[in-house]
Amino acid sequence: MNSRLVRCVARASLLCAFASFHAFAEDIVPSNEAIKAAVVKSLPLLETGARGSMEKRKQCFTCHNQALPVMALTTARSRGFTIDAENLRRQIQFTADFLAKNRTNYLAGKGQGGQALTAGYALWTLEMGGWKSDGTTGAVTEFLLKFQNDFDHWKPTTIRPPHGRKFVYGQLRGVARLENVWHDRAAGTHLATHCPGQGMDVEDRAAEHRGSRVPPS
Repeated sequence: MNSRLVRCVARASLLCAFASFHAFAEDIVPSNEAIKAAVVKSLPLLETGARGSMEKRKQCFTCHNQALPVMALTTARSRGFTIDAENLRRQIQFTADFLAKNRTNYLAGKGQGGQALTAGYALWTLEMGGWKSDGTTGAVTEFLLKFQNDFDHWKPTTIRPPHGRKFVYGQLRGVARLENVWHDRAAGTHLATHCPGQGMDVEDRAAEHRGSRVPPS
């Protein structure tokens, strides 16, 4: 009898705890106003970081300090937030110039520092900034389609943010959208974004979410 009573009390306690947590979780969901305020506060910080990186690393495009801020800024702009348009223009031009100075290497199949990862994120940055395809982006695309051609999808050369462990999503996005190319290896990368397995980290899950929005042509 005592054991039954203990089980009943335990179940009741768990139900109460779950109900309380659920109610608490609903209470802490931020309002639209709070979200907007956070975005408005964050945008100048992103712009300052991207600008500072460009000025201090004049020869180096970075995935962290150009690609990701440009993605955030262009997304915010599309949602009606005000951004520094001139700074964005400079970030896009800086990215295009970085690729252009390595064009000979792309045509030779050599790429640049960071290999496919950097090239892919640079293409993705240009795509988000509204850049039109040209001879340089075409050369980068050719490099990407030939790089690691013994695999059915691109793999990262290093394991650290802003990319995950299993695949390189930036290449897929940049090639598929900017160059309007859907190659078998791009399709393989797209499928890789939907293959569950061990080792998934935050970047993998973010890419999985974004990958669902890049349909084959």
